[in-house]
Amino acid sequence: MKTFILSAMLCLATLGAFGQSNGDSETPVPVGITVHEQEIIASTDTQERSLQYWEVSAYVHPISGEVEVNLYNIGDATISIVNADGEVVDSAEVNTSIPSVVPLQVDGSSNIYYIVVTSPTIYAEGSFEI
Repeated sequence: MKTFILSAMLCLATLGAFGQSNGDSETPVPVGITVHEQEIIASTDTQERSLQYWEVSAYVHPISGEVEVNLYNIGDATISIVNADGEVVDSAEVNTSIPSVVPLQVDGSSNIYYIVVTSPTIYAEGSFEI
């Protein structure tokens, strides 16, 4: 009888630990982003950027409200998260000469948010719902 009770307690403890760790993980949801190439005006910038390969993508973690924006080869970029009222809730500036992952956070002020990425070479935008 002791063995049965001990086995049952171990099973419940294992299931409880598994359920707790399983609830902590969340799958990021990709955000559809539309990218528009901008007309490049000759400048004094000595670093020539080729649009042969660039990256602009974003993933939302719905539970935590974190947004990961992946950028590469688009120059100095400004990334903003805007709520449905048109207010900027988080933003960052980054140089994308190396692959960059920019973490941003929504503030819970609305259910719909917009991502806006601007740089000398592209303008990109997308929306997501939490």
